[in-house]
Amino acid sequence: MTRHSRKLINREHLWNLAKIHEEFTAHDLAAAAHRSLEHVRQSIKDWVRWGYAKADGKRGNRDLYRVVKGKTGTPPATDPAGRVIANVTPHQSMWFVIRKSGVFSYRDVAMQANTQDVAVTEEQARDYCQMLANAKYLHVVQKANGKGRLALYRLVNNTGPLPPREKRIRAVWDDNKQKYTHVATGVTNGR
Repeated sequence: MTRHSRKLINREHLWNLAKIHEEFTAHDLAAAAHRSLEHVRQSIKDWVRWGYAKADGKRGNRDLYRVVKGKTGTPPATDPAGRVIANVTPHQSMWFVIRKSGVFSYRDVAMQANTQDVAVTEEQARDYCQMLANAKYLHVVQKANGKGRLALYRLVNNTGPLPPREKRIRAVWDDNKQKYTHVATGVTNGR
């Protein structure tokens, strides 16, 4: 996951905390989200810019803000230059959840990765978890039993913030030699 993707997910979490508080200071949210004051202040600045929050006086010597009622979704996040950061993909959201989880099922991943801005279905989460297990990123802690018990996974190969993803590649398979004789440039052959 790119730095910008993490920023979007963190901003969404921060925005959810702001909606719970309804009225807040930057210090309130920084403490609740365990984020830096600088990060929270930049988020609040974006929310005010996009009309999701408004300045509402002072609490002591700190600026007080209030969530604007009637706004839906999550406010756009911007980079330091003020450009809107692109949306997080389902794979990025699922990988973020997986990296932060201990033992989990695909339903846990779907539930936590699915947000107003990133749609993640249970089928997508199931397929992603199966793909990661097949690729040895996840260890199966408990197998599914077909009677309603879901498989449980644990991340064992955390390679970093960018999500592993399945790719289709062009290759030539030789049945006579039982191996790939050519794989498209830039792709390593794992055999």
